[in-house]
Amino acid sequence: AAVAAGIVPVAHATDGGGSIRIPASYCGLFGLKPTRYRTPQGPDTFEGWFGASCGHVVSRSVRDSALLLDVSHGHEKGSPYWLAPQAISYSEAVRRSPGSLRIGVVDQAMTGLELDADIRSVLNTTVDLLLGLGHRVDPVTLPVDPQQVYGAHGAVSAAALLAAVRDRETVLGRPLHADELEPVSRYLVNNATSATAENLYRARRSFELIGSRMEHLFDDYDLLLSPVTSQITPELKVASLDQDYPHYIQGIIGSIGYSVLANVSGQPSMSVPLGTSSSGLPIGMMFSAGWCREDLLFQLAGQLEQASPWADRRAPL
Repeated sequence: AAVAAGIVPVAHATDGGGSIRIPASYCGLFGLKPTRYRTPQGPDTFEGWFGASCGHVVSRSVRDSALLLDVSHGHEKGSPYWLAPQAISYSEAVRRSPGSLRIGVVDQAMTGLELDADIRSVLNTTVDLLLGLGHRVDPVTLPVDPQQVYGAHGAVSAAALLAAVRDRETVLGRPLHADELEPVSRYLVNNATSATAENLYRARRSFELIGSRMEHLFDDYDLLLSPVTSQITPELKVASLDQDYPHYIQGIIGSIGYSVLANVSGQPSMSVPLGTSSSGLPIGMMFSAGWCREDLLFQLAGQLEQASPWADRRAPL
């Protein structure tokens, strides 16, 4: 989910005595998840995970992200989905002022997990920055049921994993052996095997209902602001698929409290590297817009990049 939302995890390594964090050069990367169906997914596949998975890049500059979306978006022949072309290029949007925006702040993760102190600090600093730039910032409560969000996303992603496993078995001409799947993947595949067509139908319908509720929220706000994660990036072993599923979920719960919603609803979102933790790890702030409003995200991103530059920021190795 984090990757789908344009969020890049910090690199990690193991020194033999335990896991250590190596932030490398990730402190200054900008990421955008386009509106569902904005970018091609083919050939032969026109949406990933019922639209929860979208393709784009991470970049040092907002300009580069906008330029690549300019040359990569558009209708793919054979796809049943279509988004209206933009009035101006995304590259041009970066250079335009966003004006004074109405921004709703979401500081409560859908998982109920409290924010790390460092992330709370960067969120507060970001609010101050936005106010200083002339935007209006107000607290907002999300109009969605977290259980519905995670239930729908889980059902769809597990079904997609099952299909990928079956496709691989067809290529190999045999069933996969038990030890060829990590425990987490095996757990999800087993669950998907026992799911019904009704489960998947209801999950898809939940995607649509959640997207509709979010779109109505953007009647009152131009953008939403939240942290990318509730906790700073965990050590690599914490998110390993080679462990029991309950331990895996416990390890990643701090990373899935916000970004999954944009995957399910289809709204465009961006991760902006506006701070670091006391230990030097990057902390991203996530902004989401209404359907097809990548231009507004790029306008604000260009303004934030000028006000708080990040391209040359590097974490110590």
